[in-house]
Amino acid sequence: MFKRELYRDLVKQNGKELKLIRNSELGSESHISDEKELQQLEKNVKLTLFKKSQKLIDRFLFIFFAEDRDLLPPNLTIQILDKWKSDMEFGDERPLYNLFKQYFNYLDKRQKSRNICLLWGLFKPDVVLDSVKINDELLFKHTKALAKYDLVIRQGQSVFIDSEE
Repeated sequence: MFKRELYRDLVKQNGKELKLIRNSELGSESHISDEKELQQLEKNVKLTLFKKSQKLIDRFLFIFFAEDRDLLPPNLTIQILDKWKSDMEFGDERPLYNLFKQYFNYLDKRQKSRNICLLWGLFKPDVVLDSVKINDELLFKHTKALAKYDLVIRQGQSVFIDSEE
C-alpha cells in the first residue's frame, strides 16, 4: 500500500518537473517533435520515480530493521515524526521529508566515518530523491504505521510484529 501511494504521489508532485528537466537535458522542447518521443519521455520519468520510490522504501526498511537490532537508536523514526508534528503546531511548515533527508545524510556520513560498507550506498546523496516533494500526511501515516512494528527472531526466522499488541 505504501509503495503504491508513494509512487502515485511522486508522479503527481514531481512528474512534470522531472519532464521539464529531461527536456532541458535533451536541449529544448523542440527536440521532442512527435508524440512517440513524448510518450517515451513520460515513460522514463515514471520508471525513474518508480525506482526511486523503491529506494526510499528500502531506506526506511533498513532504518526500522537497524532500530530494532540496536544498530541505530531505538524509535528514532518515531522521535522524528513527533518532532515534525510538534514543529507544525508551532508554525514550522518544513516538509517532513526534509527531516528524513537530514537523517539519511547523517547515516551516510556515519557509515563513511566508521569505514563500513554495511549500507552499500543506500543513503548516499541521490539527485532525484534529494529534490522530490512528498506529501507530508502520506509520509507521516505510513512511516508511523511501519515504525510501530518490531523485528524479532522466532524459530530462526525474522518476523515483524506489531509492538502495540
